[in-house]
Amino acid sequence: MRQNNRDHRKYMIVDGKVAFTGGINMADEYINVKPRFGHWKDSAIRLEGEAVWSMTVSFLAMWDFTRNEEERFRPYRPQPPAVSAQGWVQPYHDCPWDNEPVGLTVYLHLINRAKR
Repeated sequence: MRQNNRDHRKYMIVDGKVAFTGGINMADEYINVKPRFGHWKDSAIRLEGEAVWSMTVSFLAMWDFTRNEEERFRPYRPQPPAVSAQGWVQPYHDCPWDNEPVGLTVYLHLINRAKR
């Protein structure tokens, strides 16, 4: 069986300031031009602030891995805007080149830090 390592993350980062993530697909069947799946409706969320930087680092890390190069990320970090929000988002990513269970670690940390 051949391993199928591919990056299936779906996000778009605009100038390092705004990011969109979710079920965003780009093909005729997803904009209802071709009826392959019937009526299709994608959804995404818009993020601003520090969460965008986490997503940028995730993209750049994979970009470096595929090019087998190492680039400094700092030039891509914009000055974070003041964002007023009622909640927070912590994007995280995993990669195929280690055995670290990132998702499990994040969830266990959240559960262990939860307060009543």
